[in-house]
Amino acid sequence: MVGDEPDLDGTVTLKDAAIRPGPSWPIISHLNGALSFHPGHAVAENATFAIGSSNASLTAQVVSLNPLSISYTINSAALNPADLFGTTASNETMNQVVISGTADGSLSAPRLNARIKSPDGELADIEYGNLDINAAYKNGQLAAIPFRMNLLDGSLSAQIDVTFGMTPHFTIASVMNT
Repeated sequence: MVGDEPDLDGTVTLKDAAIRPGPSWPIISHLNGALSFHPGHAVAENATFAIGSSNASLTAQVVSLNPLSISYTINSAALNPADLFGTTASNETMNQVVISGTADGSLSAPRLNARIKSPDGELADIEYGNLDINAAYKNGQLAAIPFRMNLLDGSLSAQIDVTFGMTPHFTIASVMNT
């Protein structure tokens, strides 16, 4: 042990593994890749996985688990939001999705930051282009500032704040330009 963290040195290879990170999370399946552990950090390069019908790859670097310090990039040629949330229309698709970000704080109270980009796709039966979102999550609150996309021969810019709890609370301020 180094401090509160295990002192690992080696590689773990996963082949067609599956995991459900939590009770309300979707199952991550077909997990393939190598996780390299070295004293003080861990690296996953080009690990592949599926969530429902959505295939993706992950590159991540873990500097520390306590305090949490992770950077990551997820790529998906076609991401179906119904695979993540289970409540949206199955015909929705986000193409060439790139999610890059960081996680810090603690495992029990993480702070997540992400930039989500997709050049085109379809959400709520509306085609979009140039989706670009900066999102942050902390203590049950999600903020997407800014949330931008082109749609309906114009562009949308929004600020979205969500507080999760027994009754989620949403605040949305948006501007549509033609």
